[in-house]
Amino acid sequence: MSLYFMLVGLHVFGLDVGIGTCTVTYVLGAYGMFNPKIMPKAVAVFKILSLLIWAGLFLLITSGVALYFTSAATYGDAIKSKLFLMKMIFVGLLTLNGLFLNVIVNPMMDKAVALPNFEKTPEYRKALIFGAIGAGISATCWYGAFSLGLYIFRLMV
Repeated sequence: MSLYFMLVGLHVFGLDVGIGTCTVTYVLGAYGMFNPKIMPKAVAVFKILSLLIWAGLFLLITSGVALYFTSAATYGDAIKSKLFLMKMIFVGLLTLNGLFLNVIVNPMMDKAVALPNFEKTPEYRKALIFGAIGAGISATCWYGAFSLGLYIFRLMV
């Protein structure tokens, strides 16, 4: 088995774990917005899902960097294009947004759902708004980078 094949496999696996877990998080968060009683449990699950997302993103970035440096000749002009740069910008924004969600939004949501009658508190409302903004940025970046990757490397198959 070649190094290239292993790196592509890790890249796809990292994508699967990251984008799949994020999608589950979006669905669970949206469901919780319409059924607030489940939010305390959902927030606890978000912590576990967050670890999986970071693991997927780590695999995706490390394998992507390795592919870039070991297979530049294979990719030719594809990795010099503006679309590839846009894909890298999406991944960078995705990483920064993940930090925002984990460092600011998750603790905010933890505190909000611990309050009595949390559904009616301004803290919960603020956490929901920040969470929705973060989720929107996350979805745009994950699916944007994925779509650009498919388009840019469509002729490599």
